[in-house]
Amino acid sequence: MSASKNTTGQDRMAVLTVKGGSLPARMVTVTQKKAEDTPAVTYSLSVDKQSISYENKGGTQSFIITSNTNWTISCPDWCVLSTTSGKGNATISVSVGENTIAESRSGQINISGDGVNAVSINVSQQAGTPQSHQPGAGDNQPPS
Repeated sequence: MSASKNTTGQDRMAVLTVKGGSLPARMVTVTQKKAEDTPAVTYSLSVDKQSISYENKGGTQSFIITSNTNWTISCPDWCVLSTTSGKGNATISVSVGENTIAESRSGQINISGDGVNAVSINVSQQAGTPQSHQPGAGDNQPPS
């Protein structure tokens, strides 16, 4: 005989009737105790940096996640993450290419997790030097 886990919060009881051959039927009471209360788990998620800054040439930096839950990460489209999801502690690399526009750029790396408040890291990159366009053979050029 088997029984599934008792998740009702109360003891369960059943009365079984057992009969065999010419013997009189017997009543057997079976009791399944309630599941012991499981202590509540407190989930946590934190990062070791509040901001990451890059020069206009770009590069790679990292931050550390300290956690005991599942998490996911998102970032601006000009950043590349070494991973976008995981569980537990991790070191995450953030790579940024060269900024070729004359304006700095900024955004947030957002880390959210199961059962915790999301955390953010500000990410920024210095303005670049715009690439000058050199006329090519197929470009329209004024007559000489």
